[in-house]
Amino acid sequence: MSKELMDDLLFTDLLYSPGYEVDFAVGTTYSLSLDALLRVPLAFGMLDDRDNGLPQNPCHLLSAIKNSAEKFSVYHNLGQISVPKDDKRVFGLLENSIFSIKNKKMPTANFHPKVWIIKERNKQDKDDKQMKVIVMSRNLTRDTSLDVAVSMVSKLKKNVIAKYKEKHEPLKKFLKFLAKPEFTTNENKRKKIESLIRDVDHLGKFELEGPFEGGDYDFYPMLYKKTKTSVGLGDMKNALQGTSMLVVSPFIDYKSLEALFARCQSSNEKILITRREYVDEKIFELCTSNGGEIWVVSDSAMDTEFGSMNLHAKTYFVSHPEGDFGHYLYLGSANATHSAFNRNVEFLVGLKFSRSTKYFENVRDTFLKRNEGYFERCTQPFTESAETEKFGKLAILFKEILCNGCSAKVNFNNPSYTIQVKLNNPIDSTIKLEIATLQKPNDFRTIQESVFFEDLSLSQLSEFFILKASDGIEKINPCVVKICVKDMPLNRDSEIVKNIVDTKEKFIDYVSLIAAAGSDDMPGVLERIARRKEKSKKIQGIVVPALYENMLRMVSEDPERLNQIEKFVKEMDDSDIVDENFKRMLKIFENAVDKENKK
Repeated sequence: MSKELMDDLLFTDLLYSPGYEVDFAVGTTYSLSLDALLRVPLAFGMLDDRDNGLPQNPCHLLSAIKNSAEKFSVYHNLGQISVPKDDKRVFGLLENSIFSIKNKKMPTANFHPKVWIIKERNKQDKDDKQMKVIVMSRNLTRDTSLDVAVSMVSKLKKNVIAKYKEKHEPLKKFLKFLAKPEFTTNENKRKKIESLIRDVDHLGKFELEGPFEGGDYDFYPMLYKKTKTSVGLGDMKNALQGTSMLVVSPFIDYKSLEALFARCQSSNEKILITRREYVDEKIFELCTSNGGEIWVVSDSAMDTEFGSMNLHAKTYFVSHPEGDFGHYLYLGSANATHSAFNRNVEFLVGLKFSRSTKYFENVRDTFLKRNEGYFERCTQPFTESAETEKFGKLAILFKEILCNGCSAKVNFNNPSYTIQVKLNNPIDSTIKLEIATLQKPNDFRTIQESVFFEDLSLSQLSEFFILKASDGIEKINPCVVKICVKDMPLNRDSEIVKNIVDTKEKFIDYVSLIAAAGSDDMPGVLERIARRKEKSKKIQGIVVPALYENMLRMVSEDPERLNQIEKFVKEMDDSDIVDENFKRMLKIFENAVDKENKK
């Protein structure tokens, strides 16, 4: 299994619901890989090709984005988009689906939740609607670390379900936070999130599987705090306590572990699973006194055929909290650190197990044995303990620069374009801040107040830029930031499409994918495209029988999709790749649909 396919396991199989199509989805992540993000439109655009990794045919990817870009919004921590390896101009088509979260009052506070909230409808029964919530510890990247995730589904009812309004209020609180105009800058996407918020009141109980089937649950969004002096466990102070406790957290600090284990009533039933570099003498003594245990990631886990399998899961297991006889598992994004519980935006879900007398031992043994070889017992502290919350001067200043933001504007200098980027606030003169466009990633310009990028083609215009900084002592590695660009030409997206669909063969591939989206014909279409590409075979007759059959089926099942093809043909009308025979065939279908609508 390749690294890419491992990544797909969570982000495609979890997002995709057989028999359902996405109405709208909201996803959150701390760090974001634009390449990994391309898996989302493939899942939501009904063009999923999970068995073959990221599709090599650019038309496949393009059709997925065009089908789904208006169906989802992804939120990430400002400054945490990695620079992609390849120049994919198609990223420009996702600009209105990606939003950065920042905290101007506390620039070092992070937006850290990993959640998907997805509204779906049954393809065969439009009255059958549901909402899926996925809570995980994994970022939307190509990372291969060990993570956890849980998926839960609730049916949407026509009437408000008063019984669950209070229980689901935290979901609404989280969505309202994301819907703020300062974060969701696209009005259309903001309205869709507001619609999701109203839908939450129509949810029944979320269904769970496995050891949680029939059990209870609670959502715990932790939003930015208004004060820097928050201490303890913040919003989780009434949840994480009981007679036994198992903490799985890659990043830890002493004060947070002390607060957690002080709430564990049985001193010999406390276990910490973490990364070895964070276990210093104080933490070792805290966790191992009176029979407690520490387990750390083994050296063998750091070098596997899949790459580094470091720990990234965040899980808290507690037994028998005060006033309750039961076992609870909390999982999500929050590390056992002060920042997680008192400063960042995080999200945990609490799940109640079925009753059992040995759940502490069962959970401990299951976790450690299931990942046998990845963990080893920690028998002594490590002298070189890493800092979990260390920000150098440059890192803090860079975060402040990002929070203050930039503005940009396009000017047309026939036949090319120029983008001017301006800093909203002056920066420290000791900092060398450099910026490049995403489409020309090696062409960095130093910026103090403003900078110009000249000789850009229409398809090279983008709201994505690359920033890096240095001060002679430290340096900040390049990251991608999104800057709102004024006067972006309205035909920019069409030009990107034309740069991808630049032959008659690709034109037919693209139309075929639109016609077959969401149908049983999709595997056959993908196979024909791959077979022709492999043989470098050109299409002799522009109107091929398979395409005609797919369009017949499309018009009978989903005539609205004919509008997508009509719009695409208009976009391409000034090029020579749209054959006249195809235009005549399209006209026949348009007339047939018009006649049917008039009946």
